[in-house]
Amino acid sequence: MELSFSDTKIRDLCCNRSALVREFGAELARKIACRLALLAAAPSLADVPGGLPVGLAPLARQGSFSVTLGPKHLLLFQASPAEVANGANLSDISKLLIMGPVPVPTPKV
Repeated sequence: MELSFSDTKIRDLCCNRSALVREFGAELARKIACRLALLAAAPSLADVPGGLPVGLAPLARQGSFSVTLGPKHLLLFQASPAEVANGANLSDISKLLIMGPVPVPTPKV
């Protein structure tokens, strides 16, 4: 798939292993790099596993997805707006906009 980034800060962070390690620690940086490599290598979003450890999941906003980075973090991304507007299914999605790694929201009690 073709990956692009939501802004230069996210691009610079995700494309620089030492910056990832400084920001997230070695283990989480490794997982982020692995998930980005998996997304880049997949021909379409249909080829990304939905089960753990990858855990591809659609989000509430149409065209938004996440993959699991561990129990406390997700990697968020969006499908190309043109592909989503055409009602694409997962096998038609081949361009992603990486939003970045985020903490998993904790449920309010």
